Parts: sequence; C-alpha cells; structure tokens
Amino acid sequence: MRIYATSSALNLASKVSRHSRVKLGKVLVTRFADNELYVRVLEPTEKAVIITTLASSDDFMELMLLVN
Repeated sequence: MRIYATSSALNLASKVSRHSRVKLGKVLVTRFADNELYVRVLEPTEKAVIITTLASSDDFMELMLLVN
C-alpha cells in the first residue's frame, strides 16, 4: 500500500504517511505550455490511498488523472 498526493496536498500526505508508517508514493505532475496537465504514478501499487484538497478545478482534474 502507498499514499499518493495531489500537488496541493503534499504537506498533508507526508504527515499522514509518517503517522501511519505507510510509504508516500512518487507522482510526476507536469503542466504543458497550453496549460494541460500530465500526471504519472512513478511507483504503481495495487492498494493506494489518495490525499487531496479540492481548492480549484485543477486539483479536481489532477485527482481524476491520478485515479485513472
């Protein structure tokens, strides 16, 4: 099991990871020149927890790309 975080929730996810002793998975988030998002999980696993804050539509889109 790993904990993954969107870019808006990295601080929260690292605290949850330390407290629960579950490793924080690595995620690559890139924004292209036309403002499109690219999200790639660098350490795939079968069981995952995703931590996010949905403060903007970009956060929601990043979450949807992580779930996919």
